[in-house]
Amino acid sequence: MIRTYKLKQLANNEKQIKIISVIKEYRKTAISISNYQWKNFFLNKKFNKNLDIKHIKSKLSERYKQTNQYQVVGILQSYLSNIQNKFVQIVYKSTFDSDTKMKLFFINKYQLWFTNSVKLQGELINTDILKISRKIIKNLFKKNRKPNLSKINLSLDKKVAIIEKSKTSEFEYWIKLSTLESGKPVIIPLKSNNYFESIQGEIKNFCQINLDKNNEISVLLIKDVPDEKDSYIPDKELIGIDIGLCNLITLDNGNMFGKKIFAYLKHYDQIITNLAKNLQKQKIKLSQNKRYCSLVKKVRNYLKNEINRIFNRVIKLNKPKEIV
Repeated sequence: MIRTYKLKQLANNEKQIKIISVIKEYRKTAISISNYQWKNFFLNKKFNKNLDIKHIKSKLSERYKQTNQYQVVGILQSYLSNIQNKFVQIVYKSTFDSDTKMKLFFINKYQLWFTNSVKLQGELINTDILKISRKIIKNLFKKNRKPNLSKINLSLDKKVAIIEKSKTSEFEYWIKLSTLESGKPVIIPLKSNNYFESIQGEIKNFCQINLDKNNEISVLLIKDVPDEKDSYIPDKELIGIDIGLCNLITLDNGNMFGKKIFAYLKHYDQIITNLAKNLQKQKIKLSQNKRYCSLVKKVRNYLKNEINRIFNRVIKLNKPKEIV
């Protein structure tokens, strides 16, 4: 089972500028590749992750462009899969007879909407049915916007990003990331955490590098984790839990977890509320204030991490078959 985990990156300002320049160029290139893939789709009836894209102008190396194309095609195929599911729903709810529905399902399954001649069990499908399939799929393309790749984040393999264990005590991992300057990669130090290290699994040589609207960079590593369903053996039938605020979770045996969350929330609620009042008096939009957004994000991340950590701890200590 593949899972991603966010680690704190410790790149200095100079390195971050180079990383951001890569991300921006990667996004521009993704748009160009997507446009080219759509042309190929309508011409050859499919996306192709191995298309020759040397003609596409980009500051990225050819290795980077190929990595980019793999990611773009994955996104486009996921979009197309969703369109196919909607096609099925439309045909299923329609008043077409069962034979027409079966033929439309066949055309949709094999993405044959734009093929001039389609055979099913050795017999040609009527051109009127082919026209119906084209009409449905074109209508779905109009109603469902194509993926917006202008905000795409980087999913990189070892061709352009090498992950290695650190030999220093200051950080645990580093990523050797290719940049827009040939032969001049940047080294991104990564600070690990107890949760990441406690997860059993193999670290894959694949990473995600994200850039948010505040130009903040985040890095995620990937682990191939054993499926917990295969290894989990419950010790008891069930446990009862009560969700609260002063104590996040209280078990039926009286054990309590998450006693510090309420104090943390109370402390930051006062800070965020006062800041929001001051910004509103100055007629500044909250979403445009970097400090406000950073505080809200910090609290959300804390809550998410604590809730997940506590639930995992409850399950690890009690190993129930069922939670009530």
